[in-house]
Amino acid sequence: MAPKAKPPRSLPIMADTWYSVIRPVNTWVAVEEGGDELFRPFVLLTVQLGFGLIIATQILTAAPSPEELQQMLFGAMRRPLPVPGLQPHRPGVVAFEEEALAQAMAPLLAPAGVKARYLALPPEAEEALEELQSVLTATSEPELRGLLDKGDITPEQAAGFFRAAAAFYRAQPWVRLGNEDVLSVQVLPGRKQWLVIVMGQAGQEYGLSLFRDHEELERFLRAPMSAPSSGGRHVLFFNEPPYVSFSDLDAVDRYGWELPEPGLYPTPMVFRRRSVARPDAAMLRWYEAALLAIPAFVAEYLATGAPAELGPSVAEIAVPTSAGDVTVRLSYPAADFSQIRRPLRSDPDEQEGTGALAFDRRAIEGHLAQAVADLGAGSLIGEAVAKAQELIYRAWEEQDPERRVALARQALELSPDCADAYVILAENTAETADEAMAMYEAGVAAGRRALGEAFFRDPENLGHFWGILETRPFMRALAGLAGVQEYLGRSDEAIANYRELLRLNPGDNQGIRYLLLPLLLNLGRDDEAQALLNQYTDDWSAEWSYGAALLAFRRGPSPKADRLLRAALRMNPHVPAYLTGRKRIPPHLPAGYTPGEESEAVLYAADSLNLWRKTPGAVEWLRARTGGKRPPAGRS
Repeated sequence: MAPKAKPPRSLPIMADTWYSVIRPVNTWVAVEEGGDELFRPFVLLTVQLGFGLIIATQILTAAPSPEELQQMLFGAMRRPLPVPGLQPHRPGVVAFEEEALAQAMAPLLAPAGVKARYLALPPEAEEALEELQSVLTATSEPELRGLLDKGDITPEQAAGFFRAAAAFYRAQPWVRLGNEDVLSVQVLPGRKQWLVIVMGQAGQEYGLSLFRDHEELERFLRAPMSAPSSGGRHVLFFNEPPYVSFSDLDAVDRYGWELPEPGLYPTPMVFRRRSVARPDAAMLRWYEAALLAIPAFVAEYLATGAPAELGPSVAEIAVPTSAGDVTVRLSYPAADFSQIRRPLRSDPDEQEGTGALAFDRRAIEGHLAQAVADLGAGSLIGEAVAKAQELIYRAWEEQDPERRVALARQALELSPDCADAYVILAENTAETADEAMAMYEAGVAAGRRALGEAFFRDPENLGHFWGILETRPFMRALAGLAGVQEYLGRSDEAIANYRELLRLNPGDNQGIRYLLLPLLLNLGRDDEAQALLNQYTDDWSAEWSYGAALLAFRRGPSPKADRLLRAALRMNPHVPAYLTGRKRIPPHLPAGYTPGEESEAVLYAADSLNLWRKTPGAVEWLRARTGGKRPPAGRS
């Protein structure tokens, strides 16, 4: 049995003064080894003033209560650190950095005959604290500087920025804006116009991405990981710790700056070639004004229609900043993405793996075509097109993109009616969406010529197109065309082509319904979306089951909506966490998915998060029905 600790009163008392300070350590520690959950430890340092001796140090998982601190101090009195000449004793006074803490400790130390008082941090305690901090953080990553560390930003200006950032986040302007929507923002009377993308639609990162001109924007979109320009690239994130400056964390606690949600911090950064810096006072003033003006501009001028159908708008909006009223000039759109950004592949599921050398599953068709030929089946296409298609089968087996393109060009030399050659060129050579659309259009026309118009009119072929091997090049070209049309906001044309693909092949081997349903929901064409859902009643994917639940809720909360949601939860219970914000959609999406598993939930949420956000009350309904609480958003 352990001996009972001596009461502090039994220790001799000396006339010395101890100084006890509690500070968070500038490092993060995993709750469990190898785990993702982190905490910021605290250090308790007790110093004997006048002699500079360290009486005790303790690393804590959280700031101690006054009662816990009392027991720690009593323990230090009984067993101080082993320093020559230092014996167990009671000090006459224990001083504290915070006046409120000194007042709370006074009655707790009084029974030991020790007085408590307030004292500003003395130099010898500050030096010991800095030395201890340096030891504890010796193996940590270099710390991101705080907003106040540069010296030209005042706490009052930072408070204004935080207020504006909180208002921006709560307004959620990204619900109306996609990643292809670029604003021009000019804070008057300044002449500088920034091109701005509002991040947040996909639920991966929230904030603003800034570009000085169209050249910088285009360079980033073509190669996001390329080195920034000499002036650096400005980005504002809404981050959770540990992706927040320790100085900012401490300043929020000290000054009470407003946060959009508990634990979520606006973090403006300047990415330079070899470092990360913080904005200066002038740039922070720009952020404050822009963060107030952008939600007002979106609400007043861009609040109707689908994001892809937003019309041009220009406005000057006055906003109240910490420096007084400021006028912000905004215009939309500030960039034509059809001329800047290469579109995504039309058939992402055709690829396995990542990178230019990924295996292309379309290559399997070459072996299937050879097997059909070995059976003596005749071809529906001419000899020249068939020979050209053989080159395409070789191209899909080719891992070198340049060689693949060369084979496609050779195929077109054999026959201009080789639709898949145009598909390969669109995927690998188009520099703009308009260029890709022209190539897909050429592929569609080539496919129709190769099959002949009589083939399309024959009722025996209708509904069986994908099962007829020779139709697949045409189907791929048409799917690619529809995808680019959707990308460019030509929604009616895209919908017509998606429907044509489903008419020709209702079995939908290409997964066209998974592209058409969210497009119809996004446009508010709910009756058409319901008809599509009714067409595939045996589909129990996350896309289908959660789409059906959302559509039912749009028509008003009802037992039917609740029933469909329960069915969706049975199909994939992981989805609500991502739609309600309990989990952040990861920046790097899975390359594939397993039905019912978390990978499927991530991909569905990345595509459909804003569909739920745009439906008033839908996320709240989902949260209530699944028992989820709204957590602080942040980086996963």
